[in-house]
Amino acid sequence: MDSNPTIEIINNRIFIEGKETIDPVLIGYAVLDAVENSTASQSKTMMLGELISQEIKAKYFSMVDRKTMERELILDFVLKTKSFETIKKLKNGFDLVHKIRINHGTFYNTVNDLIEKGVLIKQPQVFEVNTII
Repeated sequence: MDSNPTIEIINNRIFIEGKETIDPVLIGYAVLDAVENSTASQSKTMMLGELISQEIKAKYFSMVDRKTMERELILDFVLKTKSFETIKKLKNGFDLVHKIRINHGTFYNTVNDLIEKGVLIKQPQVFEVNTII
C-alpha cells in the first residue's frame, strides 16, 4: 500500500485498496477521507457525525436479532445525546422529545444491550457513545 491508499465507503462497508476491512483505525481514516473529499454543502463536522452514526447503527443492527422501530428511535436519541448521567435522565429526555410511548423495560433493556454490544461505554459518572466499535 502506498502512502495515500484508496479508501472507499460502499453500502456502509469500508474498502482499502479494494479490500474490505473492519480495522477501526482504517475505518476512521475512511470516514475522515470521505469528509475531506465531500462536496456537500453541510459542515464537515456534521457529516463526520452522520457517518459515524451510520457506521454505529449498521454495526449494532448487524449484532441484534431484529431491528425494531423502538430500538431505532432509542439508538438515534442516544447518538444525538452523546453522553448522559443516568438511564433515567436519558429516558426522561427521550419522552420529552418523542411523542411515542415506549415501555420502561424496553427502554432500559435496549440501553443495556447498547452497553453490552459496545455502543455505549459506562464511565464512573456518565454513559458515553463509543465512536470506535
